[in-house]
Amino acid sequence: MPIISWYDDPKDRQLYDLIPLFIQLSQIYDCREATTRFVKNNTVDFNLAKQVCNALIEKQERDKERER
Repeated sequence: MPIISWYDDPKDRQLYDLIPLFIQLSQIYDCREATTRFVKNNTVDFNLAKQVCNALIEKQERDKERER
């Protein structure tokens, strides 16, 4: 996940801003597929990330249901 250096900035909050995204990514079996869709030019598109993660989570759930 791209992140700007935090050195010499005690007020840096960038990792905290990524926590909701990391929580979503933790629900995806292979997050590499997701990140390649919303990380471009070392920038995270958070709106797209939410959409991509939700879609992949829903797909995983549908696939699990089919396996049953």
